[in-house]
Amino acid sequence: MNARNRKRDAGAGRWRRVAAIIMAIGAAEQAGMHTTGCEGIAMAQTVAKAVAKDTGTPAAAIPRRPEEIAFAPLAFEPPAAATFRRVLPDGTAVYLAPSRECPLVNLTLTFKGGASLDPADVPGLAALTARMVREGGAAGMPPAEVDESLDFLATEVGVSANDAFTAATMNCLKANFDESLRLFLALLRTPAFDGKRLDTAKARVVESLKQRNDDAASILGREWKRMVYGPGHFEASEPTDRTVAAVTRERLMEMHRRILHPGNMIVSVSGDFDEKEMLGKLEKAFSGWERGPQAADPAPPTALLEPGLYHVPKDIPVFHNWEDAAVHALQQKQGHQSALGLTKDSTDVPAMAAYAELYNGLGYHFRGRPSPYVYSGTDRYSSGKYVADGVYDARTVDQQLGVL
Repeated sequence: MNARNRKRDAGAGRWRRVAAIIMAIGAAEQAGMHTTGCEGIAMAQTVAKAVAKDTGTPAAAIPRRPEEIAFAPLAFEPPAAATFRRVLPDGTAVYLAPSRECPLVNLTLTFKGGASLDPADVPGLAALTARMVREGGAAGMPPAEVDESLDFLATEVGVSANDAFTAATMNCLKANFDESLRLFLALLRTPAFDGKRLDTAKARVVESLKQRNDDAASILGREWKRMVYGPGHFEASEPTDRTVAAVTRERLMEMHRRILHPGNMIVSVSGDFDEKEMLGKLEKAFSGWERGPQAADPAPPTALLEPGLYHVPKDIPVFHNWEDAAVHALQQKQGHQSALGLTKDSTDVPAMAAYAELYNGLGYHFRGRPSPYVYSGTDRYSSGKYVADGVYDARTVDQQLGVL
């Protein structure tokens, strides 16, 4: 054991003893041994003495109140990118940051191009392509089999498209890296774009369009972009029922070929790995993956903002009694089920998850947060809940289990 590890373990042992004292005080309180003000001060002094003894700090040097604590200046110098940059034989740039703290490996492939490459007649195509790369299965592997395999390996994979780039991420255990990488690249290189999953994904988009005027903030954001960038710019483009219906498997494959290839990619890896070994694995894994041309830069906006008063009508019915509102809600419920192809015997987990999120509202989706109606009780959800109409509390935890 080296000196650094001995110092770390000794420090951990000291704080464990201090924690034990604090827990003993707490146990005494719970047992009914309530302390007076003087007794509380005495207990605090006992803890302070323990800290002083185990850390070698004079008791007098320990501040009496938190606001008296003096902190050293925070100085951080970002490391030079060149320190981590490597280049594979095929010219792919790879950034490596080994860390032995946890037996995990994080791999991210960043591809140039996202919504900026959407055709004018199909806005949102890049985003839907990215979603279907993850959800639509791989060549020779149905979507459910891919999901099962990733769950068995405890591997998390995600693919998403931004305005200017598309990112594919993988987080896995060090011991499962090779198998996880094989599945990850199978999705990226040979996505199956399963037809049933595509229909489900399109139905979710259509349902979200029906609710996009339910929140004034989403209206403001959408219309503001139209005024700033112009209605024809990708930053302001919005899908419609018609454009979503125009999305086909062939359109997804075309967008996939334009974006997801090594000639358009930067790789970054962090976690528990050997640098030389990792470079060898990546070189082998990317072998035979055809390099296409790099995607074009996003087009700059040309519109000029025209000041004025803008009004966006909301086609939302107003109910004056509870019964009418309930009937409308049930009709929406049936519409969601029909759009997703759900029945009482359905076993399609993604469709059921989509229904749970759609029927209970897309407020979490618009915030970029996982919906507790879907993910509560899983590692995808930690906290965040609407505690009243339009009131979101990031610290509140939903105690009910979600669909998944």
